[in-house]
Amino acid sequence: MSTPSRSEAATCASPVTTRSSDRPVVAGAPLLGVHDTMKRLTANDVPFNHNERISAHEALRAYTYGSAYASHAEAAKGMIEPGKLADFALLADDPTAVSTAHIGAITVLATFVAGSCTYNITGSGQLS
Repeated sequence: MSTPSRSEAATCASPVTTRSSDRPVVAGAPLLGVHDTMKRLTANDVPFNHNERISAHEALRAYTYGSAYASHAEAAKGMIEPGKLADFALLADDPTAVSTAHIGAITVLATFVAGSCTYNITGSGQLS
């Protein structure tokens, strides 16, 4: 019988995997975190706990619903559905459809908080 990895053990202990960008401790770049969670490599590209890698879908859920769950806010945010805050980012590419190596470089086109555009790449505050 094999010993479960920490990710497997945590999943057994709690049904929700959580991740965050830990801002302001590190740069607020969740897509880099998604990339790193999937690749599990050191800064020198050496495999680090490769058995703890997760898929793009799992990483995105950990950064969205998982973060809301960790802060006891899953009733209000973490997924796009009726009755919840509309906090989301509009990305240039689909993180589940591109190579893992490209995820950290995906351009954020716009950010919405409570349904209002708070950032867009054109700087106008409006999407056209």
